[in-house]
Amino acid sequence: MNLFQGVSGGDSFGNGDPWQISADRLFYDQNADHYVAEGHAVIQKKNVILSADFIRFDHHRMEAIAVGNAVMTDGEDILSGDRVSANLNSATGIAYHGTVFFKEHHFFIRSSQIEKTGEKTYTATQASITACDGDNPAWKITGHDVKVTIEGYATAWHASLQTKGIPIVYTPYIFLPVKTKRQSGLLAPLFGNSERKGFEYGQPYFWVIGPSSD
Repeated sequence: MNLFQGVSGGDSFGNGDPWQISADRLFYDQNADHYVAEGHAVIQKKNVILSADFIRFDHHRMEAIAVGNAVMTDGEDILSGDRVSANLNSATGIAYHGTVFFKEHHFFIRSSQIEKTGEKTYTATQASITACDGDNPAWKITGHDVKVTIEGYATAWHASLQTKGIPIVYTPYIFLPVKTKRQSGLLAPLFGNSERKGFEYGQPYFWVIGPSSD
């Protein structure tokens, strides 16, 4: 495996610490003045990692295009897609046909285009949000102009709550907390179906009464 060390950028990840590039095949394109990595390509610096089948890296602008199983990891947050265009100086990027997974909060955002706009902020023109694993989640919220701030809130316009792809509830605007600290608010909805009661929808509410009670 080829390994190149020493590409530095004026970023906020360690005062000039070098980025490490590794791949099955790594070469320098003199005409474009870019590095090209093919096969298990990885660019890494501290907790920011960009990996894909193919990466083209502009070390002057600190911009990279990753294609094929592209994954950008920033700490425990994972942005993945068919293709990821990333700015390594700011650890921002755009994933196409992608997913964001927030491990600490265990929820997903899926969209045809998701943009990581800052350290803890994401946007999507149209997306779905869910805490369920798998391609066919038990429930999800879909909406337009989706914005998520970690340790803040997620918002969406023209939101629809769906269960197994069936729309259940519509609201013109939704506002959800995305926090790890205890806070009063709505929890994940509960669904049920029986011959006696028919379809049932339950909306739990978590109430923080005090520092040690809820």
